[in-house]
Amino acid sequence: MTGTAARPLPVVFMFSGQGSQYYGMGRELYAENEVFRAALERHDAVVAEELGESVLARLFDPNHRRNDPFTDTRLTHPAIVMIELALAETLRSAGVEPDYLLGSSLGEYAAAAVSGSIAPDTCLRLLVRQADGLRAGPAAACSP
Repeated sequence: MTGTAARPLPVVFMFSGQGSQYYGMGRELYAENEVFRAALERHDAVVAEELGESVLARLFDPNHRRNDPFTDTRLTHPAIVMIELALAETLRSAGVEPDYLLGSSLGEYAAAAVSGSIAPDTCLRLLVRQADGLRAGPAAACSP
């Protein structure tokens, strides 16, 4: 189009769901980015109160390789959302604001928290309780 200024493309934060997790995810950014590290540690403290253990300690456990199965939903549910929330906070601190938020499956929780529809702490506590509920259900509902 002649005579019109090009509009920038919208910024979309997309959050994935269960199955995107692996041991060590976010390790490099955690080591190098203070905003990301502080956000993860803050979220981990909330989850540890509810769960009774640190998700970060398990996520960054040096005894696990990246391709080892990481399937315990009590850990993976909060780990995925913690990483997603910390990434969003890191991007926002760098001046990147989303025009749209999109979450797939478990990622809908991160999208809701980033949008302000639910407090991140409340979201993480509910995810731990949800994972506990899955464990209490039929064996096929989740992996130990």
